[in-house]
Amino acid sequence: MSDVRHVLKESSWATVYTKDAHEFRGTFRASFDEDILGFENVPPDLKKVFGIEQHSTPENNAYYTTLHTLVPLLTTNRTEKSLTRLMTVVHRFTPDLYQLLRIRDERALLLLAYWLGLMSEVHLWWISDRAQSECFACCRYLDINGDDTIRALLPFPANQCGYQIGKKKEELESVRASQPAYGK
Repeated sequence: MSDVRHVLKESSWATVYTKDAHEFRGTFRASFDEDILGFENVPPDLKKVFGIEQHSTPENNAYYTTLHTLVPLLTTNRTEKSLTRLMTVVHRFTPDLYQLLRIRDERALLLLAYWLGLMSEVHLWWISDRAQSECFACCRYLDINGDDTIRALLPFPANQCGYQIGKKKEELESVRASQPAYGK
């Protein structure tokens, strides 16, 4: 169990994370106690990059829980109303995943880029711009430093934040500067 779940159970977010929450029935349910969400639901290219195998578990794969929470959200319509669904991803970040992010592990950064790409679609003044700029930074880092397997999975987050894969640094800065800020 994640170390923040006990706090969330008693917070205003509690209904988001319970099995009985109306909006979270079926694929969107994000239970505190259910970490096994189905091997067969992860696309093959993601299974390969994140090392997800038939016997993978949250205990033997640091990406497992976050990936299984993120995958169903990739095919849903993102709106202001889906913010709570997107926030479930954060509560599924494990201490191991946080550590991998701190050392700039490419796979962990790719998961973060996917989540930030999804968050940038929720057009709320307090999240969209920041999610978009952080997604852009992750994509740029992964484009420059990632291997071909990682770069092959960059189109989704890159499209979400306006990053153009393979552009030189100078070109990227002019593209980013020309993008209008949300709400302007």
